[in-house]
Amino acid sequence: MDHSSTCAICGSEPETSFHAVMSCTKARALRFDIRNSWKLPAEKELKFTGPDWVLLILANSSQDTRRNLPLLWWRAWHLRNGIILKGQATVAASVTFLLKFSQETATSFTTEIPDQKGKRPIGVTTPAASTKQAVSSSGSGWTAPGDPFLKLNVDDGFVASSEEASWGAVLRNHLGEALLSAWGRLPYCCSAEETELAACIEGLRISRAARTTENILESDCQMMTNALNQVHRNHSHLAAVVHDAKVLMIEPLSCSVAFVSRGNNSVAHALAMKGKTSRCNRLVLEDVPPDVRPLALGDLMPD
Repeated sequence: MDHSSTCAICGSEPETSFHAVMSCTKARALRFDIRNSWKLPAEKELKFTGPDWVLLILANSSQDTRRNLPLLWWRAWHLRNGIILKGQATVAASVTFLLKFSQETATSFTTEIPDQKGKRPIGVTTPAASTKQAVSSSGSGWTAPGDPFLKLNVDDGFVASSEEASWGAVLRNHLGEALLSAWGRLPYCCSAEETELAACIEGLRISRAARTTENILESDCQMMTNALNQVHRNHSHLAAVVHDAKVLMIEPLSCSVAFVSRGNNSVAHALAMKGKTSRCNRLVLEDVPPDVRPLALGDLMPD
């Protein structure tokens, strides 16, 4: 971000990253309102202390606060962009979004009925089944792979009413450093399952050049991870898409697949949300976009 420009919203300070998510009038209003529901550090503790201000604030915060602050900063940036680019975003809507998102990631629920081995074919659902699972927030956060492995996290965004879909992916090493991040919109998809598989394919494609060793692919869609781990041929209506994903998993090097909770997949989820408003696929090398960076840094904090 250009440190010499003045904030387009309040016009009081240079538009730095800290100003955008912390000291701008809208960011402060969002933080003030969310305090009614979230426990946050005192305002005197939320000061700019240099380029490592994010890490320093999180280092002195509780586990719950370390989870909530990156979400708050991410939404503050989203609010800023919505006001500047569209003129429609409101603090109240952002508060509602954060509370709903926090509740979803903190509540344990399962609508699938697994077989005795804990798996079932993709495409077989209960009437109210969801392709996602949200789990308890205890222990939430991204888990680094062992050196020299790389971990690719993918997620999708699917709106059933409009059949609009998006994807997001981030490839990180054992230190948590982003080798690349990417996001974009997806063509027509008829279901959340198909969207998640399409997001997986996009992530595998863009990460191929960086795969110098075996990858670990993580997703919070259990039906998808079950399908990709299935040894026998898939016979569902998504068999062709599953096949395409499996081909990409072994080229040029093998890739294992693991299911994680949404709380462990928050960066990929944030990138997928960016994809909803993107006109084309975007790729960032050796980093994540600025508005997602606080979320990625929060992932790395120790318990």
